[in-house]
Amino acid sequence: MEDRTIDKKYPKTLIIRSEMEGAVWQLYHVENFFEAEMIAQNANNNGFEGVTLEDYQSDSQQTWENWRDTPGGSKVVEDAKLLITNKNK
Repeated sequence: MEDRTIDKKYPKTLIIRSEMEGAVWQLYHVENFFEAEMIAQNANNNGFEGVTLEDYQSDSQQTWENWRDTPGGSKVVEDAKLLITNKNK
């Protein structure tokens, strides 16, 4: 995942492309670094090469608006919360 953001404030927009600078394949608004990292890793494991973390793009629609409500999405959210909790100990 390439970080193209200018600050550490969230939310941010994660953009997944089949290749760097290629057409956008998927777009997610993420609430923290760990969400972005887990989704990016999954994308890389599935062969996507262009994954960028960018400043929040409120005018961009997510690929799946309710991704956090899916079984996989809720796991990402919960795992990210655990990682944040462990990091802050």
